[in-house]
Amino acid sequence: MANLNSAPVKLDLFIPRGTTKSYEVQLYRDGALVDITDWTITFIMKEKMSDPDSSAIINEEASLSDATSGKALIRLEVEDTDIAPKNYYYAIKFEDDLTPANVGIIIFGRLTIEKTV
Repeated sequence: MANLNSAPVKLDLFIPRGTTKSYEVQLYRDGALVDITDWTITFIMKEKMSDPDSSAIINEEASLSDATSGKALIRLEVEDTDIAPKNYYYAIKFEDDLTPANVGIIIFGRLTIEKTV
């Protein structure tokens, strides 16, 4: 759950290397659900925060699982997480359907790809 009227949420994630992982986010504004139909929600992971989005290791567009209730589903596949175990940086970003579009970060933090036994 993320409130669009507040600062982005900082949340660190841990994923075992080479596994599938899904995250659902739900957007609110002033306590009310936001209809995100025609929005773009993107999960971006990089080695350094300063790296441009165009060089992201993962750049995955979420599916709008229940757009009228503000829900988007981010699904990382085995191919996405089968990378060197270490700490990365990630952000979940939005772009709304207004002209000009509002863009921002919903959630961000460190993402650790963990070694598997």
